[in-house]
Amino acid sequence: TTSTTAYNPPNASNPAYAKYGFISFTKPSSTHINFDDKDEADENTPVLNTRKVFTDNDDDDGEQDTMKGDKKDKKEKKEKKDKKRAKKEEDSEDDSESDKDEKPAKKKHKKNEKESKKHKHESDSESASDEEKSAKKKHKKKSSKEKESSDSDSSEDEKEKKKKDEKKEKKQAKKEEKEKKKDEEKEEKAEKKEEKKHKKDKDSSDSDNSDDDKKTKKDKSKKKKKADKEEKKHKKDKDSSDSDSDDKKSKKKSKKEAKKEEKKEEKAEKKAEKKAEKEAEKEEKAEKKAEKKDKEEKKEAKKEAKKEEKKEEKEYKLLVIDSDNADWYSIFKDVKCADGSHILVDKTRWENMVVSADGNTPIVYMKPNLKPMQGTNEHIFRQFSPDFVLVRKLVRGLSSEEDYTNALYGLMFANIPAVNTLQSIHMCLERPLVYAELNKIKKKYGKEKFPLISMNYYSHYNAMLFTPEMPVVVKVGYAEAGYGKMKFENSNDLQDFKGVVALHKDYVTIESFITNREYDLRIQKIGDNYRAYKRISANWKGNVGSSVLEEIPMTEEYLFWAQQAGLLFGGIDILTVDAIYSQGQHYILEINDTASGFYGPNEKEDREHVRDLVVSRINSLLVPSLSSTSTSSS
Repeated sequence: TTSTTAYNPPNASNPAYAKYGFISFTKPSSTHINFDDKDEADENTPVLNTRKVFTDNDDDDGEQDTMKGDKKDKKEKKEKKDKKRAKKEEDSEDDSESDKDEKPAKKKHKKNEKESKKHKHESDSESASDEEKSAKKKHKKKSSKEKESSDSDSSEDEKEKKKKDEKKEKKQAKKEEKEKKKDEEKEEKAEKKEEKKHKKDKDSSDSDNSDDDKKTKKDKSKKKKKADKEEKKHKKDKDSSDSDSDDKKSKKKSKKEAKKEEKKEEKAEKKAEKKAEKEAEKEEKAEKKAEKKDKEEKKEAKKEAKKEEKKEEKEYKLLVIDSDNADWYSIFKDVKCADGSHILVDKTRWENMVVSADGNTPIVYMKPNLKPMQGTNEHIFRQFSPDFVLVRKLVRGLSSEEDYTNALYGLMFANIPAVNTLQSIHMCLERPLVYAELNKIKKKYGKEKFPLISMNYYSHYNAMLFTPEMPVVVKVGYAEAGYGKMKFENSNDLQDFKGVVALHKDYVTIESFITNREYDLRIQKIGDNYRAYKRISANWKGNVGSSVLEEIPMTEEYLFWAQQAGLLFGGIDILTVDAIYSQGQHYILEINDTASGFYGPNEKEDREHVRDLVVSRINSLLVPSLSSTSTSSS
């Protein structure tokens, strides 16, 4: 519901209000008053501000606010009129002052009055503006409160409408139920009336006509029977339908139960299968573990058997002292001694070994080799207690830092058997000792059978007073392989060389230089195997520069030289005899012992000869009776 309130402006007699009439406002919506024809209004017509008109439920504050707004408008208009009047008066006063030439005091008085008036106007305008601001603030607060109240009222109205609608629906449902009950009751009453009428008709018909009664009775009985039959059929049909429905329900239930049972059985089967699979997996894992264990046990058993076999078989430890390139591991592979013992090989160099000994068994400590053989222990630090030693490298080098005789002394201290013998290796380190033994053979068999070159020995440089005829070859110290060797054509050059020898403590040997040399000879001995080589070179040092080396047939003369040299120092198994052939005559220069090099094409076969030599020496030590057979067979 809405209520209308008429608002009568204060100046109703104004022609503008007479023109536009009274303005009415309706609740609850708020409206704004807008004049479309502003130009038609006179200057004296008041300007209406847009304001809200409040409902009847609000207090009288709204009307009071509107009245205050109109009063403010009136005050503003009055102030404007006062200002205009003040300006006119000032203009008139100025004109009079200019005409009469008043005193300056009066002018000052007027000015002060004007200023006071201005201050009053400003204060009045400021008060009016403050009042307008306060009114606007109040108006805004009230408008916000009204909005909140209107929103809350609208929400409450909606709730009440919903409740009313629900109540109406309930009432309608109750009315419909009552109407249905009434209709049912009416139908029952009508049926009862019809039955009563039917009974009355029957009674009248029975009294009038007995025959008809009989017929009717028969008909009734027939009808009853039919009705009974129909009822029975109907019951049967119902029972059958009920039974069918029950059967269907039971069938459905049975099907559902069967499906459930099938699902349960499937789940049980799946579970059983999973269990069986898990058990099978467990069994497989157990079998695999058992197989692994069996394999490991078999491996361990084999290892233990091998260890036992090795223990039973005895290992004969062989230490080989040679360069990194020689593969003595493969050469001695699967080689056994006469007593069935296996030969265990380890290889090193003189510079990589340190020896300690207690008089019976030496211990050789070995550093890794720079170029270790694959599949061996040469790449690690290790220790080895050899039973036999094969030496295929020089004990001393050119400098004092390359002298490893201390390691040789350690092996000799432990009395270790070797090829060559450690005593012969030690004696062959010095050239004067070797030449002295060769000179014995020359004296024994003569120069023709054993043509050894002549040599002079000087312990110090100042002992070089008498020398052979020029040209000569001077050799300093124990150097080999062409080192420490010089040729001199005259005695003056040799005297100059004495100053060089004075700087060192080495001894000196001097030989005659053989002119018109045709070729060099090398006779090689490895145990009972002999070879002869001829070398042709442009350099007087046959082993320096390019040369041509070829194998030549072994002669009895060459064989005699090698055999006689092999008897030095208790026996030398591996050696070479170096000689020169010139103008139909041979000259034996020197012999080289255990570190003698092998000719390339025959190197593999020569190393196999060395292997057989080592095995024969080991067998002679293990079974002394074999030594006589080996010597006789050779």
